Amino acid sequence: MAAELEIRNNELVAARKIYGNAIGLCPKPKLFENYIRMEKLLGNTDRCRMLYQKYLEYNPQDCDTWIKFANMEKQVREYERVRALYELGVSQQELSMPEVIWKKYIDFEIFIGKKNKGDFAKAENLYERLLDITKHVKVWISFGKFLCLTVGGEKISEGRKLFKRAYDYFKSQPNAGKEERVVLLDAWEEIENEMIRKGVAKADNKELQSVVNMKPKKLKKRRELPDGGGWEEYFDYVFPDEAKATKGLKLLEMAQKWKRSGGIMNALKAAKKAKENDQVEEKAKVETDSNELDIDDL
Repeated sequence: MAAELEIRNNELVAARKIYGNAIGLCPKPKLFENYIRMEKLLGNTDRCRMLYQKYLEYNPQDCDTWIKFANMEKQVREYERVRALYELGVSQQELSMPEVIWKKYIDFEIFIGKKNKGDFAKAENLYERLLDITKHVKVWISFGKFLCLTVGGEKISEGRKLFKRAYDYFKSQPNAGKEERVVLLDAWEEIENEMIRKGVAKADNKELQSVVNMKPKKLKKRRELPDGGGWEEYFDYVFPDEAKATKGLKLLEMAQKWKRSGGIMNALKAAKKAKENDQVEEKAKVETDSNELDIDDL
């Protein structure tokens, strides 16, 4: 409040002194932001840089500060500074929202790529680096969309390979990554449809149909609760490329159960033994009848 009063009185030196003392004694985000806003309005870019540096020393985990600093440099067309700031930002060990700063960095490189007549190599490299850090389904989808719709041309085939790579990755995960594969295939189908609507040269109805054929059937099933307190309904997905394998596994399981129970040989042995027992009982009965006396013989 005291600094704002000095600003109204056009006493900028006094206002800077108040802000500086306050930050030195008890740094707070609001103090930094108000001080930076004042210097921005005055057009003092160098002072803003100094304040942003101090702000990041105070809280290097705050992604929002890195992004605001980079946006300021972008506004004054200091693109190399922007890139350097984003590199420093994503290299921090702990960040409040790492996905946000990575997205802004990629968006910046796409912006530069469009200015450089479609040179998107740096943006593509950033996507690959991000996939080394996280395999979240949204990253795969964003990367595929970037290759198919933003870059286009020969990169469309690479985008399709990327989607297949993502599909295989999630398939290898626990529970076969079913939910992620469903989200991935829905996005892939939408991208193929969008390319067809836009009349993209590489768009192909056969490619779209191949994606549709990969989509699963949604089944409602029941399972027992872990505590044994009843049953619950849930949805499961059966993918076409797993249906045959599942059928084969069921047949194998049935065969193994049959083998454990002795199979047909044991059944035949049991039947033979039962027949022999019947024959022995019949023979014993005949002998008993022959030894009995007839009352007429007396």
